Amino acid sequence: MKPFQPPPGSCDTHAHVIAADRRRYPMVPQRSYTPEPAPEADYLAMLDALGMRFGVLVQISVYGSNNLLLTEVLARHPERLRGVVVLDAEVSDRQLDELHFLGVRGVR
Repeated sequence: MKPFQPPPGSCDTHAHVIAADRRRYPMVPQRSYTPEPAPEADYLAMLDALGMRFGVLVQISVYGSNNLLLTEVLARHPERLRGVVVLDAEVSDRQLDELHFLGVRGVR
């Protein structure tokens, strides 16, 4: 039996990246857990191993509305990744435009 091959252009629709550097990417103090790092390179390698062309990164709750890591990863892979962020109520139209430019297509 031949192993499953996803169709060309397949997309993983929900994944998180988590940095090892907690100074640059601090987690919110009120979190209910502390996840292990899940680096960008590992996620891209997983997509490749599964034969997935595209991916959607979703802001993990432990970062609250600090979308820095997610947006930095999106900026490095504009042809492959899109994102879903967490926003504060005070977000401006300009900030929304900047997020859209980086590949953000949803808010959780």
